[in-house]
Amino acid sequence: MKICYVSYEYPPQFGGGIGTYVGNMAKLLSQKGEEVHIITYKANTLPEQEVIDGVHIHRIAMEGSQMAQINDASSSELSTLLYWTLYSEKVLRKIEELHVAYQINIYEFCDYRGEGYHALLAKRLNNQFKETVFIVRLHTALFTLNEYNNVSVHNPGMEQLVNFENLPMLLADQIVSPTKILGKMTETYLSLANPVTILPHPIDIDQIPLSNKRSESNHYLYVGRLEKRKGVEDLIRAAIKVMEDDSSIRLKLIGGDTDTGPKGQSMRAYLNSLIPKNLQDNIIFIDRIPRQEVIKEYASAKAAIFPSLF
Repeated sequence: MKICYVSYEYPPQFGGGIGTYVGNMAKLLSQKGEEVHIITYKANTLPEQEVIDGVHIHRIAMEGSQMAQINDASSSELSTLLYWTLYSEKVLRKIEELHVAYQINIYEFCDYRGEGYHALLAKRLNNQFKETVFIVRLHTALFTLNEYNNVSVHNPGMEQLVNFENLPMLLADQIVSPTKILGKMTETYLSLANPVTILPHPIDIDQIPLSNKRSESNHYLYVGRLEKRKGVEDLIRAAIKVMEDDSSIRLKLIGGDTDTGPKGQSMRAYLNSLIPKNLQDNIIFIDRIPRQEVIKEYASAKAAIFPSLF
C-alpha cells in the first residue's frame, strides 16, 4: 500500500496534536513495510524533499508575491482564507506530481485548514485521481472550535473559513474520527448521508517510559494549547484555590498561546492576570516543546490534568 498524509503540521517544525498523530502513523506504517509519503509545510531551514526513517517527506514553500498580498489583507480572517487557499492549491499541484511519480493509493487530509479543498474539487469536478481514495480525518474543525471558544458565527470572514473547511469533508470518499462524539457531531452538523468511521489514534507506547513508581514531586502538568475550549481558565482558578491551602504545589502548563481570552486577547496574558502575586512562581508557562521533552515532563509530574470542555 502507498499512503500519503497531507498535514501542515509535521515534526520537527510543529509539535501539536495533528503533527504528533501524523508522525506516529508515518513511523508505524513505514516500520510495517508500507510506502509512506508526507506533504507538509516547508520551514525555511528544511529541504523540500528528504527521506527520514523510510518516510518520504515533500515540503511546500509558502513564498513569493502572493504572500505580500495575503499579509496586507484587510482582516485577519481574509488573510487566513487567502493563505489556506494558496496552500491548498499548492497541495493539489504536489499531489498531481506525486500521482505520476509514485501512484499513491490513499491520501489522508486533516479537517483543520481545509488542506484538501482543491484536491477534492479536482477529483469531483475534473475526474482526477479516479482510483485514489481521499480520506478526511477529524481532529476538530472550526465549526466545533468556534462553539467552545465562543467565537461569533455571524462574522462573515469566519463563516467563509468554516465553509472552506467543510467542503473537503463533504466531498471526501471517507471521513474518519478518533472518537464517537466527534464523529456524531460532524454527521449532524454536515447532515452526512454516510456514517463517520471511528478509528482511534495510535499510541507510541514504545517511546513512553512506564513505571509503577509514583513520582515524589509535588508538581502537576497540563499539556495543550492555552485555549478556552481546553478548560485552562477553570484549571487556573482551581489551582489557585488549592495552592492557597498548600503553597508547595506547582502547576506547569506546556503549550502555545491563542487569542481565545476575553475580547480576543492572549489567553496566556489573561491567565497570568488571574494569578495572585504570591503564587506567580507556583504556576509556570512553557511554550511548545519537542515531544520527547514533553514525555520527560509527563514522567516527572505527580499527575497530568486534562480539563477540556470538549
